[in-house]
Amino acid sequence: MDDREDKYSWIGPYMYSAQSVVVRATGDIKSLGGRGGMKIAVQTSTKTEEFLLKRPYDTIPNADKIYSFSEIGETFGALSKGYVDACAGHDEAMRDFIKDSQGSYRIIDEPLAQSRLGIAFRKDENREFLETLANALADMRNEGIIAQIAEKYNVSAENAAEVSVIGGK
Repeated sequence: MDDREDKYSWIGPYMYSAQSVVVRATGDIKSLGGRGGMKIAVQTSTKTEEFLLKRPYDTIPNADKIYSFSEIGETFGALSKGYVDACAGHDEAMRDFIKDSQGSYRIIDEPLAQSRLGIAFRKDENREFLETLANALADMRNEGIIAQIAEKYNVSAENAAEVSVIGGK
């Protein structure tokens, strides 16, 4: 939804999505603040790569080098060999990848970027329809259905958000 609120009518955000940075557990990098000159590995054609290349937010460090790989496993290979200082990607994917690493890696506490996820509709969509759908999603959240779906796909239900309607006539 971010930076596109005026282009569509929205139901959302229904969830938050974050991009995270992973470093070696034994390394000295504790935060992104004030970090310049880092070498960061990312998966090509991802939002994380776009964020690092375009730096649309002040929280994104100015990387000295950005290495793009076709698969997330390759980014971790570059990190484990010391070719890069960190690797970055979608938070859920990064957590999933490091869960069996036996403490080799850790995620920096501050996210690289956060995004609001929502359902987009034409600007002139019927507001009553949007509110009906938003209410149904809110009911699903309150009844724990959203959490069940998130768990099925190994996504943290903590990222679920209160749903509202933005726009519509």
